[in-house]
Amino acid sequence: MQAAEAAVTRLTAVVTAAEARASQAAEDVRQLQSDLESTRQEHERAAAAQAAAAEAAVRRAEAAEAAVEGMAAEARSQAAAAEAAVRRAEAAEADRVAAEGTAAEARSRAEAAETEAVRQRTEASELRGQLEQLTNQLSSTRSCNAALAAALTEAREELAAKRELAAELQREATRAGMAAAAAQEQLATAAARAAE
Repeated sequence: MQAAEAAVTRLTAVVTAAEARASQAAEDVRQLQSDLESTRQEHERAAAAQAAAAEAAVRRAEAAEAAVEGMAAEARSQAAAAEAAVRRAEAAEADRVAAEGTAAEARSRAEAAETEAVRQRTEASELRGQLEQLTNQLSSTRSCNAALAAALTEAREELAAKRELAAELQREATRAGMAAAAAQEQLATAAARAAE
């Protein structure tokens, strides 16, 4: 009978420990799920904000590029007009000199505008590269979220297995208790017969 009671005591302790581990595992799973969700939302918000900022910057650069190209076209037109004026003013040296100065200034503005257009195109290309990089980062973040979701599923499965183990231990403890009760009853019967 003492051996049965000791077995019941041990099984009860095992069940208690298993239930504590299952409770802790459930709490860990809940915390992990909360952390995963917070991380996913934060990553997606940051990636979306960066992508939006990069797209806006690309649009601004493209608009600036278009404006500079327009300025370059206008400057080229002015240069052509100035050169025509130079040809018309060949008869008058003073007018020719003035027109050549205007043409040179217009050519200088055209070259500066063309240089600026090249710079703007380069910046737009760099911004497009940054946008592509941010898009890749967003894709990587989504892949990371998928891996975290898989880890959460595995943790849930482990928790279910621990709960099943705890239930099995509880059933074993119940059976051991019933066996101990039966043993006590048999001992009581034997003692009564011995007393007779």
